[in-house]
Amino acid sequence: MKFSTYLLTAKNTRRHLCNSSLSGKYLLVPILVLSLLMSPLMAYPVLAVTTVVSIKDLGTLSGWESYATGINNLGQVVGYDRSLDGKRRAFLWTESGGMVDLGSLGGSNSEANAINNLGQVVGYSETSSGRPHAFLWTQEGGMVDLGTLGVLGYASQAYAINDLGQVVGVAQTDSGQPHAFLWTQNGGMVDLGTLGGFESEAYGINNLGQVIGYSETSSDIYDEERGDYRHAFLWTQEGGMIDLGTLGYIQSYAYGINDLGQVVGDSLFGGTGAMGAFLWTEGSGMVALEVTLDGFHAKAINNLGQIVGGGRNSTGASRAMLWTETNERVELSTLRGDNEGYSEALALSEGLNGIVYVAGYGTASEGTRATLWTVSYTPSTPQEPSTPQEKIQEVGTIVGNLVTTGALNKGLGNALLSKLDAATEALNAGDTASSQNVLKAFTNQVEAFMKAGKLSEADGQALINAANAISF
Repeated sequence: MKFSTYLLTAKNTRRHLCNSSLSGKYLLVPILVLSLLMSPLMAYPVLAVTTVVSIKDLGTLSGWESYATGINNLGQVVGYDRSLDGKRRAFLWTESGGMVDLGSLGGSNSEANAINNLGQVVGYSETSSGRPHAFLWTQEGGMVDLGTLGVLGYASQAYAINDLGQVVGVAQTDSGQPHAFLWTQNGGMVDLGTLGGFESEAYGINNLGQVIGYSETSSDIYDEERGDYRHAFLWTQEGGMIDLGTLGYIQSYAYGINDLGQVVGDSLFGGTGAMGAFLWTEGSGMVALEVTLDGFHAKAINNLGQIVGGGRNSTGASRAMLWTETNERVELSTLRGDNEGYSEALALSEGLNGIVYVAGYGTASEGTRATLWTVSYTPSTPQEPSTPQEKIQEVGTIVGNLVTTGALNKGLGNALLSKLDAATEALNAGDTASSQNVLKAFTNQVEAFMKAGKLSEADGQALINAANAISF
């Protein structure tokens, strides 16, 4: 059960299709090519062949419904079972032991949300007094209550745990505010604060201790259809909570982060406010995953850059999706095996030895079932570094995405693209010095747009970083 069921009033967000576009060669491929956003210092294998090997029904505890929410590299799966009367029970599934009830903190309901590679499980459980509290479960110690923020906090929920045993989630403070937290064995539960607004929630943590989620901002503007300003954030011990921005409108939510600091989630797009999936990197900022803006969402990313989530297939059916780092989109079918029903992917493993495990849920003949997909891939040779012309093309794609999402005026975008065209033409003519001078003029113009308030600091810096990374 969502934490907001206990603490927050749900705010509806309506979805619309974003029609904003910018003509030109830089938008012939306006979707994100994942391999272009990887660190230039690291070589990533290209997934030459990706095949769904198997799909497995993980069963139920009650005989009614089940949902898988987390998985580790050993293929151990966690989630929750929902009985006919609506009661929920956290479970751990293994190949050898099947589905096992993890119990509760004394109450009727519990859910497991994540599991690390040590087999430690986090989630929430109702206590004997009916209050939802975050828990940490281990094979040796069972389920342990992680408490709340302060002594008066009513509720908490844990959403993620890394291999160091650090836990993140959301908990109520003494003043009644739901705030993102970081829990450690030595330090207990620590309030991560907000971006200036009332509430925040943490949904993911990597093995470097970097935390992601969403927070309300300090903006006092309220959209009656879509609610408050909520922005995805990245929190670090050194820098605190940083606003990752949006794809042009008031809300974004970060759901997954890998050990390279790459972040995935969903954002409203500028102009019409469609909700779509994004990938954020330090070098390129927030970029849309799909050209079809509405209906795709991203929930988790592993260290290979593979992403899982969901969206609509060519027939309009809701399906779990796996994106590879070469932007191949693999549909993960339902247990029914036809075009009826739905499926959703929420977590994936690290893809060791050519196998990726994906956990989620989908329609079976008996109802909704926790589902485990096994996907194989064949790595080929690492990608070669891009030529300067290709790197300029990448910068142009970023500009195009900023215009498409409403983050940059179309006229200003064309002005930047004209400079990139000039830089490319100079390179093709063998005039490296002129190309470098034009790129310097490009970054100067970006800085001018930032100072004039025409381009956000985060988006402008992403463009400058990408341009400065071009080597000749």
